[in-house]
Amino acid sequence: MSKTLYLLRHADSPGRFDLSDHERPLSERGISQARKVGEHLSSLPPVNLALCSSAARTQETLEGLSSGGAKIKKSEILGALYNAATGDLLHEIQQQEDEINHLMLIAHNPGIHQLAHILLTPNSTQRLGFSYPPATLSIIRCECNKWQDIKLEQNQLIDIIHQN
Repeated sequence: MSKTLYLLRHADSPGRFDLSDHERPLSERGISQARKVGEHLSSLPPVNLALCSSAARTQETLEGLSSGGAKIKKSEILGALYNAATGDLLHEIQQQEDEINHLMLIAHNPGIHQLAHILLTPNSTQRLGFSYPPATLSIIRCECNKWQDIKLEQNQLIDIIHQN
């Protein structure tokens, strides 16, 4: 049996000096990007669970997905995902219930991009590329029955979506 993992970097959020990094909102471009990713997801099976960083820009990205038509059954906001290291992101995946077959993480670079690289087969990482701009979504097929059994370098990139 396989599971599907969606790794999404938050949409565009300009640097602002009047707010903390955690509180930075999406730009108008970022709002549009999130909706476009949601439109793409609208034709795919529903996401059982979306785990989202507690940063304002990631939460607004999650809202944009829904307004674009993405079907997300449940979401959780986790402070542990804010600027999380790759290992911490992987740990969150491994803690998820076995009946969740479609799992999404909405987080930040460099962790989210590095996670995609370590999970994918060498052939898939070539398709992934060297950069992971805002609103990039990797859809990954994981050959495991339990999230705790997810293997490094053994998973296939089904699709990668970049929004400009």
